[in-house]
Amino acid sequence: MEQNINPDNGVIAVCLASDAAYVQHLAAAMASILKNKAPSDRIHFYILDGGIPAVEKERLASLKDIADFDISYVDIANWSKNVPELSLLDKKHLSKHISITSCYRLFIHELVPQVDRMIYLDCDLIVLQSLAEMYRKNMGKYLVLAVRDVASQMCGFRMGIPRQYKNSGVLLLDTRRMREQNMTARILQWIEKNIAQVQFGDQDILNGALGNDLGPLADKWNVQALRRKTRFSLQKQPAIVHFLGAHKPWKETGVSRPHAEEYFRYLEMTPYSKSYREPTLYALRRHLKSALLLSVSPFFSRTRSLRETYNTYRILGIRFRKKRDFSKFSRR
Repeated sequence: MEQNINPDNGVIAVCLASDAAYVQHLAAAMASILKNKAPSDRIHFYILDGGIPAVEKERLASLKDIADFDISYVDIANWSKNVPELSLLDKKHLSKHISITSCYRLFIHELVPQVDRMIYLDCDLIVLQSLAEMYRKNMGKYLVLAVRDVASQMCGFRMGIPRQYKNSGVLLLDTRRMREQNMTARILQWIEKNIAQVQFGDQDILNGALGNDLGPLADKWNVQALRRKTRFSLQKQPAIVHFLGAHKPWKETGVSRPHAEEYFRYLEMTPYSKSYREPTLYALRRHLKSALLLSVSPFFSRTRSLRETYNTYRILGIRFRKKRDFSKFSRR
């Protein structure tokens, strides 16, 4: 029987979710956690297993060459058979790069009942400092803490919670109190009643179902790096860099995005570094554009205000400022 884990026994419980196709990125995220942990940190990984082969689990175990850790795999297939409400979520309720596996983070309190507090992390991120500070944070009245999403206003207006919409890629969960308050039933009821307004899967459900029980986390714990620079990607000392959207660093369209080099630095520490093929096509195209002086950046640029209320355009040195219209994102 596994030891019961709570914030006071010195173990940091970290949950990630992956299937066979995402193991390489899971390994890079795990390597970054192990490389940057404090000497006193004891890490226990809980992997929501969407079908990871045994040979890949052996590869992940080799990460102990970086630092020692414990790891448990959670079989989500059998549990999900008893949750028919999840079948309501089809492709139209998920982004193109998000799978149904991502929705199981909403039920970590049920899937890992021996843990009283959990950090959940997406696999498309890199951790750059010890997680102990976040894990032992006073959560106050909140059941879950998360960082405001970079598209908070747009998604918030759609959901009817402007400026409060959170990103679900990094979560601190009080799983003990979630069980005590029967959050599973509350979440499933919300899905049944509000499925029509779900566009971003687990993230919409998290924001809608938890409401006032979802609290704020400092920006540094989820620095959201997009293809363009934002106040999140410009964070000088991020604790966690999260590669949002479809343009990941390992894809040809994401090689030059902010902080992409961090992903490759930690991938080199894993068994997957030798099998990875660098996306040279995008890099070659970028260098050719630079050599031929065809880049449009000196002539045109767009920036966004810190509160995301204005877009500023610069065309041939002339600056234009345009207020963003959020009315089309309002909940109908």
